[in-house]
Amino acid sequence: MNKLELFLITYNRKDKCKKTLETILADNSPLKDLPLTVLDNASTDGSSEVIETFAKKFANVTHIRHPKNIGGNANITRAYEMATAPYVWVVCDDDEYDWTNWQELEFALKNNPPAVVVANYNAPEKGIQYLFKQLSFVPAGIYRTDLLTADILMNMYFNISNMFPQLAVAAAAINTGEKLPILQKPLVTMKLNPGNDSYVRGATKVNQVHPLLKNMFWAKGYLSSIPMLQSPAYRQKCSFFANAENENFYNFCGRYLANGKGFFYTYSEGIHLSCGWGKFAFALLSPFAYCCSFFKDKKGLNIRLFGHIKTRIWKFKNN
Repeated sequence: MNKLELFLITYNRKDKCKKTLETILADNSPLKDLPLTVLDNASTDGSSEVIETFAKKFANVTHIRHPKNIGGNANITRAYEMATAPYVWVVCDDDEYDWTNWQELEFALKNNPPAVVVANYNAPEKGIQYLFKQLSFVPAGIYRTDLLTADILMNMYFNISNMFPQLAVAAAAINTGEKLPILQKPLVTMKLNPGNDSYVRGATKVNQVHPLLKNMFWAKGYLSSIPMLQSPAYRQKCSFFANAENENFYNFCGRYLANGKGFFYTYSEGIHLSCGWGKFAFALLSPFAYCCSFFKDKKGLNIRLFGHIKTRIWKFKNN
């Protein structure tokens, strides 16, 4: 496994960062001897001191503390830019890891694939629309670093404003046309989703953040990332699947309009960002979905009115 290097991105999560470092560097961890660079985004909560303790104890750990917080997405991009080994895995400080299926990863890497999918909570084996969404989760993919050309890095920096710089690398891997191995049991599982505020996390004066950045939301950023896929068929499939809560496309249309700052502006923007037949489907369905849509959760059947108002209309009986 000397072909793999790790980058851990972190900011002001001292306890979570410590737990992650302990997991990666534990005696039973297959990662314990791999090069590990911690990109510390100018933490102020004591995280830097914790990281420095590990760096002094483990020769393979490098601590880089940025002079100023450059934003979470820029920190992700910086990690990929710095990668030098044949493969790179960028991990976060707030997830959980399980090494029991590590040998499957070693076997997969022997075939030199563009990427290996190591988190499968969204069933990426079902199709490209599941796979691309899965890879929006930063640690979900281990990538071959020869994908990181100047063009792809430029795409990453551009896509910082769309919430998902890592999808530029995912798109590059998918665009090779090679099959991406998907581990049967994930090595990493998402435990914390910071949501749309990940943009402004660390900003000292939120009112100075660009309005387009503050008004960004998951679905808009995801739709804006889909055009990096070269296949028109893939772009269309992903457009229809662009939802954040495993709901159907109809519900997604309604929630998309609800996130915007103006109905008509958000409506036209959604049509513009959708691909293929997704444009017509969004144009037709979104006004109705905004006014009224149904969805299920673990407790029952719900109705959403005007994009925001949610009411349970049928409660499932507990078994």
